[in-house]
Amino acid sequence: MAGKRAKRELDIQQALMPMAGVALIIVLMMMMTATKLLSHEDTPVKVPRANTMERKTEDNLTIALLGTADNPEDRELYLNDSLMSLTSIERLVQQKMLEDPYYLVVIRADRDAPSQWPMDLLTMIKGADAQRIAISTKRKSKKTEEATEGE
Repeated sequence: MAGKRAKRELDIQQALMPMAGVALIIVLMMMMTATKLLSHEDTPVKVPRANTMERKTEDNLTIALLGTADNPEDRELYLNDSLMSLTSIERLVQQKMLEDPYYLVVIRADRDAPSQWPMDLLTMIKGADAQRIAISTKRKSKKTEEATEGE
């Protein structure tokens, strides 16, 4: 009888090991894709470079601003990678700030955009009583610093 019990436990262990491996693979895949899914960086914005950069993954509102001073009519605004008008974004930001004024708002402005456009966005966001605002940049590399010093 003890032999049957030991054999049954061995069969159960052999059946559970592949399931544990599959569960581990699923958890690893979720960990690798979660940062990409929560970043809202599908809109191709050439953000300016800076010496410091902090990267946290948390739920936020990301406003991307595209356009150049040459064609002010071509200005495009995206909220979490969805093209929207300024008034729609303003309404949604105000609604979100009523729910939680400490919700993070990230501005990803194109480096070629006139500086007044991000300033207008900041004014609108501050007017919605946002307490946490961040401006997205890319880290400067040594090659980039050397190239800009030579100019």
